[in-house]
Amino acid sequence: SLRVSLASALFARCAEPLAAVRAVTSQYRMTNKPPPTKPSLYVKGALQPIKTSLTPGGALASLSPPSRRAVVREVVDRLAGRYHDLVQELLVSVRKLGQTLRKLAKAPAGTGEAAGMSDDKKIYLQVLPD
Repeated sequence: SLRVSLASALFARCAEPLAAVRAVTSQYRMTNKPPPTKPSLYVKGALQPIKTSLTPGGALASLSPPSRRAVVREVVDRLAGRYHDLVQELLVSVRKLGQTLRKLAKAPAGTGEAAGMSDDKKIYLQVLPD
C-alpha cells in the first residue's frame, strides 16, 4: 500500500544519520573532551526527514491526518528500535574495550577517574540526551 511504501522510504532516510551512533566512542575515547551537555548532531538529522515530510508539499502532506499519524508512528517506532539496537551494540563495545584497556594498562577499574570523569562514563552520558 501507499502508506507502507511511504513509511519504508521515510524510515530509510531517517535511519541513515543513526550510523553516527558508532562514532560517539571516538568523540570521547582518549580525547580529554569535557562531559557531554547536549544531544549529538545525528539526532536532529534523524528526525529531519519526518519534519520535512509533514510540511506543505512534503511526502505525507496529501495523506489524511489519521494516515499521516500512522506513517509517522510506524517510522518513529522502527527508528526507536534501530536506535536501541545501535546503542546496545555501542555500550557493549565500550564496556569490552574499557575492560581491555584497563587490563593492558594493568590498572584497577577506577583508574583515570581521579583526574576527571572516565571516557566510558562520558560515552554513557552522551547516550542519555541523544
